[in-house]
Amino acid sequence: MNLIEITETIHGEAPFQGSPCLLVRLAGCNISCPYCDTNSDEKFKMSIDKLIQVLEGTKLKDVLITGGEPLLQSEEVISLIEQCTKRYVIETNGSIIIPDMPLGRQVTIVLDCKLHDNLEHFNILNLKRINSGDIVKFVFWDSQSFELGRDVILGNHMDVAQGVKWVFSPTYNLIAKGKLKQYVEDVIDLQKKLKHTETYFQVQIHKLLGVK
Repeated sequence: MNLIEITETIHGEAPFQGSPCLLVRLAGCNISCPYCDTNSDEKFKMSIDKLIQVLEGTKLKDVLITGGEPLLQSEEVISLIEQCTKRYVIETNGSIIIPDMPLGRQVTIVLDCKLHDNLEHFNILNLKRINSGDIVKFVFWDSQSFELGRDVILGNHMDVAQGVKWVFSPTYNLIAKGKLKQYVEDVIDLQKKLKHTETYFQVQIHKLLGVK
């Protein structure tokens, strides 16, 4: 597998924010997000067997598989999950159809809906591929991007599985400006309009704490 890093850290975002995990960051990405702060260039290679040894060697029960875009290596990711019993979170940018996950494994999908370029990179069919407990996340940087995310929810929330959670996450630059009160109020108002889905507002706790 093509990797950037493997490190013990904490979940910075929903659904297990703040809890310890083993971060497996895969190399390569098919989108250039304007706010991205991750260098997705490959740093090293590791066989699946070796990576399984690493996962089995940690006492941490959670594994966060992110990138880059991890589903560019979807066959390897599925093989890893099949062979090693952990609780997995897979963070994907939504451009690639989410594959079927192995039965009997704890896998949570964080579908990071990219709002730039007017949703050009988001495959709407992925909303049919997620299940209760999965996350649809919107990273927003201004009022226009926030409203685009809100439109996605209002147009699709009745078609997703019950128990899917919608999460709004401001960029770090927007947090630094300290003008988030209105967005929080907007998320509260949005929740009142929804039926069987839940809406959240979150900040990236790992960045506030200065960890990966």
